Amino acid sequence: MCITLNQKAEFDLETLDFIKKNPNSFNYIKSERTIVPPEHRYYQVLHDRKLVGFIIISDENTRLRHSKNYELNIGTFNDYQNQKYGEKALNKLFDLLKNENIPITLSAKVKSENEYQKAICKLLEKTNFELDIFSDKNIDIIYNKDINI
Repeated sequence: MCITLNQKAEFDLETLDFIKKNPNSFNYIKSERTIVPPEHRYYQVLHDRKLVGFIIISDENTRLRHSKNYELNIGTFNDYQNQKYGEKALNKLFDLLKNENIPITLSAKVKSENEYQKAICKLLEKTNFELDIFSDKNIDIIYNKDINI
């Protein structure tokens, strides 16, 4: 299993289809936009050369050069869920980001209406994200993870 930074200017159709079928799971990503915005990094999660999921991190402060804040979006396609691809992919992403040698904060906003909320929270906690904001009143849950800090 590996993750690879997509060098193309467009999202894969499988990724767009998954986002479209799960509109309550993703922040700021619209399935009708096929072009990867310049402030996004789109990683493909591959197993035996087959696309099994994706990671998208979007730069939240493009002007800063001494540190970075990224918002994380991750998806594992239905046929590959519950096989630890998300956990393995995040750990590989952390290794890649550590090599950048600048302080990085990854933020993951889990929407209250996300049908996979429990699973994604479990994944984030398992990969050492820290709970930042939580409320019982249908408010999103926010997790953060610091790298190189």
